[in-house]
Amino acid sequence: MPFESINPPQFPTPIAPYSAGTRAGNTVYVSGTLALGEGGTVLHPGDAGAQTRHVLDTIRITLEAAGASLADKEHSNKHGDKHSKKADKHHDRDDVKVGQYFNDHHREAARAYYAKQYGNGHKCPPGLAKKNNGCVPPGQANKMWSMGQPLPSNVMYEPLPRDLMGRLSPAPSGYQYVRVATDVLMMAVGSRMIVGALADLSAF
Repeated sequence: MPFESINPPQFPTPIAPYSAGTRAGNTVYVSGTLALGEGGTVLHPGDAGAQTRHVLDTIRITLEAAGASLADKEHSNKHGDKHSKKADKHHDRDDVKVGQYFNDHHREAARAYYAKQYGNGHKCPPGLAKKNNGCVPPGQANKMWSMGQPLPSNVMYEPLPRDLMGRLSPAPSGYQYVRVATDVLMMAVGSRMIVGALADLSAF
């Protein structure tokens, strides 16, 4: 059976010669995962909760790069009663109020990252084209998402770069950071519901 190495491009350079994941047939194996940034820098030191969420986000991105998702995982809990099942369902996703997640810290972190990476004449992020002093989605004049509504299935999104995710607070359980055109969004996993946005980061 052929094996395929999975190495999402937004991940930092591995500190050892291994891949983030491996696909063999219809099965995806994820390598041991730590809360590390570029050069092996420890992310969120002293915050076990943030590190755990970062590791889970890394696993999610690896699975998505292989065409899978966290929903496809094998379940090993064979003995849960109705109380544990109810608790598991309750903790599948944190309670995030629509339009109230992002704050000035998030906006400044995203602005600073994109200004450094893509400002001053540098190339635009994937899927965007340079126009005047900013980056815009080619042929797209209208916003492609609505707050409180699922992202349309025909709208493509990009995962945020690993370095930028390290500057933001970890996404709440059941949600993920994505970029659609010039907007950074908080999107619910599975339903694609948009619950938060850092809109119009085109002026890098």
